[in-house]
Amino acid sequence: MKRILGACLLVSSLFLANVATARETAVDKDDLMVGLRVPLGGVGGASFGVGVGAEKLITDKIGVTAAGYWSGYSETLPVGALGSYEYSYTNILLTAGGAYHFYGTKSLDLSGGIALGYDVASSSATWKGTGNAPASAGASSGGFIWSATANGRYFFTD
Repeated sequence: MKRILGACLLVSSLFLANVATARETAVDKDDLMVGLRVPLGGVGGASFGVGVGAEKLITDKIGVTAAGYWSGYSETLPVGALGSYEYSYTNILLTAGGAYHFYGTKSLDLSGGIALGYDVASSSATWKGTGNAPASAGASSGGFIWSATANGRYFFTD
């Protein structure tokens, strides 16, 4: 459950800065928005991740999305008086989905969406101690993911 929640939080993003032309609402049909995504959470023990996303509006309210994200972290766990293992974890997510824009002004755009994607996860363990490592470990995996997102964009210029 923690892993699913972490993946959902990673995929959800808050702010995507963009420059819009002067108009009644921040987004209109045929707009293409590309930018950096700052997720609210991470996968596993990661506190945050980074991502790049794009959205193309096919109507004034509905958009098609694509995004890629990275999160990673490491931790050190002691093994008695001999030393410790340093574990490193990495997740790369690729997603595609849709968004519905339910509120907008000249500067603010709020939307929600769903996405499907694939998570490529890997881990490794490095021995940090005296003598030979008691055991070596590392793994990689992948799997399909889904997410529900809540998004907000603030446009700094008209």
